Amino acid sequence: LIEKISGTKPAIIVGEPSPRPERALWVGVQPAVKTLFPKVDFEFKHPEEIVIAASPKHVVIAGRDRFEPGSETQYEYGTVNAVYTFLQDHLGVR
Repeated sequence: LIEKISGTKPAIIVGEPSPRPERALWVGVQPAVKTLFPKVDFEFKHPEEIVIAASPKHVVIAGRDRFEPGSETQYEYGTVNAVYTFLQDHLGVR
């Protein structure tokens, strides 16, 4: 979708990048975003709470995700809701 909108296929990096990219769109809470966005509260207190924040060179799209203890079953989807919100509200994609 980003490629269709921008005409450029972004590189997808899984895990902690080394070295950290000069510019990036971060999806989900990762250790690097806490350093890049020190004034943003990533301690989500409400169900499926989201945050979309930007600096001159970075964007973070994240939300509260919760899983059943001891399993892979997810029951809160904050990050995916943050991505859908970003696409609709900021890029005009429905």
